[in-house]
Amino acid sequence: MRQSTLPQQPILDSISATLSARRSQLQPYQLAEYHAAKNWLRRYRPERFLDSQPDDNLSQVRGYLEAFYHLSQVADWQSAHQVAFAQVGADAGAAQELHELLFIWGYYREQQRLHEGLLYRVSPEVDLVCLSSLGSLHDVWEQPHQAIEYQRQALALAQRLGSEAAKGTALSNLGHASLSLGELSQAIDYYQQHLKIAQALENLQSVGVALGNLGNAYRLAEAYDRALDYVQQRIELAQTIGDRKGEGEGYSSLGSLYLQQGRPTEAVELLERAVAIAQQIGHRKSECRAYGSLGLAYKALSDKPKAVDCFERAIALAELLEDREAQRLAILQLGELYQQLSRYPQAMRYQQQALAFVSDYLQVAALLLNLGSASRAVGQLAEAIGFYETLLTTVALLDETAGEKRLLHTMGLYCLALAHQASGDLKTAWRYCRAALDLADESTVPLIVKCLDLQQALAEEIGKSLSA
Repeated sequence: MRQSTLPQQPILDSISATLSARRSQLQPYQLAEYHAAKNWLRRYRPERFLDSQPDDNLSQVRGYLEAFYHLSQVADWQSAHQVAFAQVGADAGAAQELHELLFIWGYYREQQRLHEGLLYRVSPEVDLVCLSSLGSLHDVWEQPHQAIEYQRQALALAQRLGSEAAKGTALSNLGHASLSLGELSQAIDYYQQHLKIAQALENLQSVGVALGNLGNAYRLAEAYDRALDYVQQRIELAQTIGDRKGEGEGYSSLGSLYLQQGRPTEAVELLERAVAIAQQIGHRKSECRAYGSLGLAYKALSDKPKAVDCFERAIALAELLEDREAQRLAILQLGELYQQLSRYPQAMRYQQQALAFVSDYLQVAALLLNLGSASRAVGQLAEAIGFYETLLTTVALLDETAGEKRLLHTMGLYCLALAHQASGDLKTAWRYCRAALDLADESTVPLIVKCLDLQQALAEEIGKSLSA
């Protein structure tokens, strides 16, 4: 994408007119801000500021963003609004509004600055866009309660203005936030309301969005037949109207659905299509999510190297996007996969990161168990013992009815025995091994066998040390 000069002249003319009207009232520093804004719009070319031809999209629109900043310094929000809503693209036919492109490209903080600056400063119609976008950003950042507050304000304003289209958008976004909170029935209700509005307006693109949202919600609710129906409608409609983003998201949803149904080979084919389309249209969030699902599909096929590659790509994008949900998935999966591949330093790096993404005691305990085992595998015995001891403390916090509690407790004791054996502290190893055997029951038979084998080995080692 290369920055277009198409929208610049009208904006420059508007700024010049405003400057002429206000000149006598402006301080020298304010005049300087206006001139800076005009210079960024008129003279900025990425290749002049960078050593090589720029590839990132943000460098292409830097002139607009800098102009917005300078105009905001003199509180010329009308001109700033023109910049934020400027049609940007290689040509007029392919152009999109700047603030929309920032979301598509995943430059969320830049979009946030535009909308927070414009909110309640231009017009109610602009406020609608800002409220809706800010709500969507907070949903991406896993702040659903803030997202709901913005979307409720957007819904109330849409109703006051009599904008059915904006009302539908707000309902759709409220569905997303409800989904983030795990409120599936509420999300489905919002999506159904959005679908009815989109159909009444005969807005086919919005109809497609609503169909896709319903398909995703029913998939999460494990109502697979209904999910399949909605997703297939989504794909067919997107193909009919030439909606590439919708088509790609449809493939991604269908791939995830097939994966949940135990059809990973078909899922891979669809998810690879979804990745390709997301890359073609430059939609980084869709690309990130598709890579995450593709990684799960390859993992289901036991193709660990390909799964790792997908999750590494997903996490690189997720970190740029500040997409915590995608980060969590990739980090947890990479920690597990690298452990299975015996690549322990990488496994430990991701497992350490994963601790910041989980709060459930059961997940924390599982991570600590893996961290201890990885540390033991690379000879870091003191660290391993520390992880196992923290594991026992964490397991004690689990509900007594948790089926995994006894298994994790027994595993922790057994692993402590192994770590102390490796460090040469045979008496402590024996004590932990006995404790593991005392705790084990019929649900942990394979572990009992391991403990008995370890006990015999320890007895032999202790016997040798006493006779030496």
